[in-house]
Amino acid sequence: MGLTKTTFHGLRDTQASFLFSKDISLGYISRRLGHNSILTTQQYYLELMPEKKHQQDADALSLLNDLSL
Repeated sequence: MGLTKTTFHGLRDTQASFLFSKDISLGYISRRLGHNSILTTQQYYLELMPEKKHQQDADALSLLNDLSL
């Protein structure tokens, strides 16, 4: 069939990456993966997707700028 072999964690990474790419909340993804802390999800999976981390940083900065007006 031409399928490549993968591991359980490879499937988890794919799932998390797909959900991030669809702008699903980090909290939901963290719970879905069974992480005890959202920080675990953030530290590991956002490092796999630096463009998403950059966008979240920009969004957070924009929000803070809006609050200071």
